[in-house]
Amino acid sequence: MTHPANSEDTREEYIKTLQIAANKRFEHMSLDERRTYTEKLRKGQIEWFANLTDEEMQAYSKSLSIGQKRRYSNMTEEDKQQYSAMMSQARLNTSEESKASRKLKIRAKYDTGIHDHLFERYSEERQGLNNPNAKIIVWMGKEYTKGKFEGLKIPKAEQEQMFSEREDCYKTYNENVIYEQLTCPHCNKKSNITKMPTAFKRWHIENCKERK
Repeated sequence: MTHPANSEDTREEYIKTLQIAANKRFEHMSLDERRTYTEKLRKGQIEWFANLTDEEMQAYSKSLSIGQKRRYSNMTEEDKQQYSAMMSQARLNTSEESKASRKLKIRAKYDTGIHDHLFERYSEERQGLNNPNAKIIVWMGKEYTKGKFEGLKIPKAEQEQMFSEREDCYKTYNENVIYEQLTCPHCNKKSNITKMPTAFKRWHIENCKERK
């Protein structure tokens, strides 16, 4: 017999049914009961995650990403706005004690070194030649990421000469782009004018303490 969660036709309906049932159960719990319940879930998730192989971890991360994208694509514009507002409000409501505790837990986990190989791989993939957002420099017909090219330690004068004289030496990106200055609509704080993309819009504006 096929489990309902394994059927493409009933998967979404099955998940929604589980979510509704879980929400109803959660509503009738006291604060202490909720903490105990979620603590058990977190411990079980941590133990399960720690035993995953690198391949299993990649598959799990990919499945989460696909599920999140599918869920978001099925949202109406109103649902998306409500979801964004809910996430922003949750961050704003987080106590300083909880933030400090979370930082300590993350640092302790990183200090074990179990994620070092993943950081190295993700860093390489993010900056690699197959990344459409990577800054690529073509030098004498061969492609380099900006970081790899800087590692060649070619003198600036030689670089400028080659870029101006040879067709097989060029940069695929514009270094002279200046990103616009943003102003927070809640506190009127302004972002810096910079040549680098700013996270001001994503981090400050959505999490501004003056936001109503």
